[in-house]
Amino acid sequence: MIKFLHIADLHMDRSFEGISDLHPSFAKKLHTVNDQVLNSIYEQAYQQQVDLVILAGDNFHQTTSSLATQRVFTNFLTRLQNINIPVCLIFGNHDYYDSKRYWFDFPDNVTLWNTSEVQTHDFTSSSGERVTISGFSYTSPWLNEDMTTYFPKKQPSHSDYHIGIYHGNRGTLNKAEQQQYAPFSLTSLLEKNYDYWALGHIHVPTILDANNRVVYPGTPQGHNRKERQVKGVVLVELDHNESKLEWLPVNHVSYEKKVVSLKSCHDLSQVQHMLITLSKEVFAGRRTELLFLELSLTDHVHFSEELKAKLTSNELAEMIQQVVAIEELTISKIALQHSKINQLADLKPIQLPIYPSQIEAIIQHFTDEEIFNDITSDLTNHKLFNELVTLDEELRNDVIEEMKTNFYQKIAPGGHCFENNES
Repeated sequence: MIKFLHIADLHMDRSFEGISDLHPSFAKKLHTVNDQVLNSIYEQAYQQQVDLVILAGDNFHQTTSSLATQRVFTNFLTRLQNINIPVCLIFGNHDYYDSKRYWFDFPDNVTLWNTSEVQTHDFTSSSGERVTISGFSYTSPWLNEDMTTYFPKKQPSHSDYHIGIYHGNRGTLNKAEQQQYAPFSLTSLLEKNYDYWALGHIHVPTILDANNRVVYPGTPQGHNRKERQVKGVVLVELDHNESKLEWLPVNHVSYEKKVVSLKSCHDLSQVQHMLITLSKEVFAGRRTELLFLELSLTDHVHFSEELKAKLTSNELAEMIQQVVAIEELTISKIALQHSKINQLADLKPIQLPIYPSQIEAIIQHFTDEEIFNDITSDLTNHKLFNELVTLDEELRNDVIEEMKTNFYQKIAPGGHCFENNES
């Protein structure tokens, strides 16, 4: 058996986005979070006594990282060297490799993939098992090629385990598109008969196959409110029959969104009391030192427009922040969540021969992840979109909900397809 940490998309010099007016103490602690994440990864590697650490690209976020950031990263690698843990490191689309961009020499324990050509290296674990690892690095921001073609198949006579390191997105290569991220198919990976594929690029933790052998660990530390689905780094245990996975949390900042019903509230004072109590409860149950909390308010139709405006003002968030008086908590957003007409059972067919069951089938069709990803591939493969947005399950659900809302609001009320039973 071999045991290793699979890490990807550290983006360790990335700033925390969409925030302002932080408490000075919160801001000071936030400034050191990315460094603390590396410390936590080191502690996990030490405690778990792993055979190696795999870094599957986008270790840095910026095209050119500062000298201070590079020093922190080098110290992390050196600390692993001091406890005899090898590191396998590739570069992704954000931190694509150029030797002139790095001010340091990598420690001797680091095996570096510094070319866009697939290279293969052999290792021997502490227990004497032979491990072969194949991978490549980006040398430019895009890689318009399915790189699985160049990965060798596993040779059981050569090694006990074969691991592939791949930074890219699951998808179809578009020869007309010049801004792609080494798109691959699951079939092409599985054909290599590897024991494990250590993937990077997608920030949401994702297992692509039924045997836990093709895995995106996701980013270990979210840097905006869309990156709430953070699980950590993956501890992988391989033997010849199975792959065991365990996500180990290493983040020091978390993002939470709470939906709050205002049905029982009738004035601003009652809302304030409810949100203050909830904020304290959420913070008490947090898993990290620092917490960004977003509050989404529902059941507010009985409130006046003037009161609704006050609910979403910065003034209310600041007041709650002051009363709660917790320096490690930031109320990042208060928003009104508008009800959606989504009860198909309450609709009856008129005029056109389209029934609720048919609409439900259409919506279910687009809810399928692969179909949704295929339809949106032109958008998601665009460089600017990937810089600004993380397409995760939450965003996908938001888009689908918006689609349903637009349909019912624009078609049903007009009487083209449906009318509500209550009307």
